[in-house]
Amino acid sequence: MSKFARAFIVLLFVSILVMITSINVSVADDTTCSISLISDLAFGSLSAGGLSSEKTVAITNDGESATTSLQISGQPWTSGSNSFDVSATHFSTTSGEEYSAMNQLSTIPFDLANLEPSSSETVYFRVMVPNNKEYGNYEQTITFTVTC
Repeated sequence: MSKFARAFIVLLFVSILVMITSINVSVADDTTCSISLISDLAFGSLSAGGLSSEKTVAITNDGESATTSLQISGQPWTSGSNSFDVSATHFSTTSGEEYSAMNQLSTIPFDLANLEPSSSETVYFRVMVPNNKEYGNYEQTITFTVTC
């Protein structure tokens, strides 16, 4: 047996599954408002420090008579007792923007758009998982608030 010790280096790549589990829509006046959402917000598995690809939510004002004011807010990412800040999620109404140029999601509602009847808005999302985050299935809630 050799007098030299053998060292093994094991690199662990932590995979973090990040997904939006719910999108809430709050409508102030449902007699004139009608909003529909089409969502593709499954970010999949990302490593700590990883940046997601762009995902979308398409929002349509299906109402016939009211211009709709649309706000967006969110909650922190959580996985059991682990969490990371809501601001790790960025959004924009322009496709292809750099993550750093996009708006940071916040718990405070952000005025996103005014939608005329029968018009649509697409919102583009990306998320960056902070370094040194524990493995887990992280979830986030995003809320769209609609006022007519």
